[in-house]
Amino acid sequence: MIFPSCTPPFPTRPFLSTAGRGSWPPCLPPPPTWSGSYAAQWNARRGVVTAEVVTAVPLDEALVRALEQAILTTTGLTAELSEKNDPDVMGGVLLKMGGQTYDGTVRGRLQALRRTLKGETRS
Repeated sequence: MIFPSCTPPFPTRPFLSTAGRGSWPPCLPPPPTWSGSYAAQWNARRGVVTAEVVTAVPLDEALVRALEQAILTTTGLTAELSEKNDPDVMGGVLLKMGGQTYDGTVRGRLQALRRTLKGETRS
């Protein structure tokens, strides 16, 4: 028996229907998150990085291609961009890629200037 401390007192069919609804027996380890790990492995195998681009206004096709080319040149990976518009960025580009955030927005620069003027250091 794989999990000796977990002897289900119920038939398999109700257990599977319960597990499919999101309820999981506490004596079992949590189920794996298939979608996220599979997508990451698939993208790594294909040489692709997913990136989110946040701008104040929608980017035209030429700017999207230029950004994809810059990512390819810098990382050596093909970019799959998802675009999001947020007027609060005021201008510039916020790029979230590979667990990192690259902030080239007007909002980010103003916040950095504000911290500098206050004498704060960023940790």
